[in-house]
Amino acid sequence: MARSLLLVVEETISLSNRFLQPNKLIKIKPINHSQSSSNVEFKDKIKNLQNQIQEETTQLAKLKNQKEQLLAETKQAIEEEKEQWKAEKELLEREIRKKGYEEGFTLGEEAGFAEYKDALQKVNEISEQAIQDYHSTLENSTSEILQIAVHVAEKIMKKELEENVALCQSFIKEAIKNLENKEKLTIYVSTKFYGHLIEQKQEFLQILENETTLLIKLKEDLPPFGCLLEHSTGMIDIGIDSQLNEIREVLEEFVMESKR
Repeated sequence: MARSLLLVVEETISLSNRFLQPNKLIKIKPINHSQSSSNVEFKDKIKNLQNQIQEETTQLAKLKNQKEQLLAETKQAIEEEKEQWKAEKELLEREIRKKGYEEGFTLGEEAGFAEYKDALQKVNEISEQAIQDYHSTLENSTSEILQIAVHVAEKIMKKELEENVALCQSFIKEAIKNLENKEKLTIYVSTKFYGHLIEQKQEFLQILENETTLLIKLKEDLPPFGCLLEHSTGMIDIGIDSQLNEIREVLEEFVMESKR
């Protein structure tokens, strides 16, 4: 399961993300910048991210094994306590009967049984509380691991875009190539990338058909690394936030499966 997660995350973080649009998923193909030194550095950073996620995943697997071991040990302890109380109950019953016969009343016997039941209930409550406390600790740990992985991915991706704004252009190109209908396209970007994309508009037109209308518009309410591609049938979010959301969804799915 951990290996499967790494493959999915690797695809997502290496910018081969699935893009959201109504009733259809559009995948971005891997970007080839083999002659770019910045791309080599980016791949190294992605590799470091994968290693960190691998470490967190390994830790999660260890926690899961510890949980299963603790549950088994707790169940065994409960059974042992029950057996011990069963033996003590029999001894207690004999003593109560003996005392009742000797003193000529049965109130002592009833009080003894009540004491036994109360003690056994307390043992069970303590055992159940121990299991609940462990589940709570494990849940908090996996949540922290998830947040660490997403935070690392966000930090690397934003740093790379800060240093290489051309990557945003590459994201958009790949998204356009995967569109079936390219008649009218509008690219919405933040102020951070607007100037650069205006300068590179001709490059976008080269991969479009002659009858295509392409507009690049500034959308001030977008986050710094936000980018939207509007086409005739919907809107694709190709900003960093949407990609990080996909990473988070993959990790959350893994966490949920590990709890089953």
